[in-house]
Amino acid sequence: GQRAGVSSFVGYLKERQIAVSVLCNVAEAPVASIGGELLAACADLVQVDWPPKPAQAAVQPPDLQRFEGDFASPEGFRFSVVLRGHSLYLSERGRTTPFLFAGDDHGTVGAQTFRFLGARDDRPRSMALDLRVFMSPGSERQVEDS
Repeated sequence: GQRAGVSSFVGYLKERQIAVSVLCNVAEAPVASIGGELLAACADLVQVDWPPKPAQAAVQPPDLQRFEGDFASPEGFRFSVVLRGHSLYLSERGRTTPFLFAGDDHGTVGAQTFRFLGARDDRPRSMALDLRVFMSPGSERQVEDS
């Protein structure tokens, strides 16, 4: 998933031992919503909240500015992480979606989970968005130099 032109979803309800995978050859397909409904149906639940809500209240990391930047995949999918006021947003193709942090470097954005990867006190070298990892410009060189 997260490749140009396709969408995917993988969800797992640990307490019920149920997993669902949805694959689609359309980039903008609502696979997370479909996957959540399938999980609910398989588990005989009325509704499943997806992505799972954090067990705690939303966290506000102290230095949001360090997460700002551009990220890209080798397949050509690109987006920006921008700071507006005291909130961080994912910006791609004219749409902006707020980040909801569950910890210092992870949480949800839209219907996807995310985690910034790299040094804790420095600018992240990459970002995992659901199952896909996106690199920041120049991070390939940093990895090779390490």
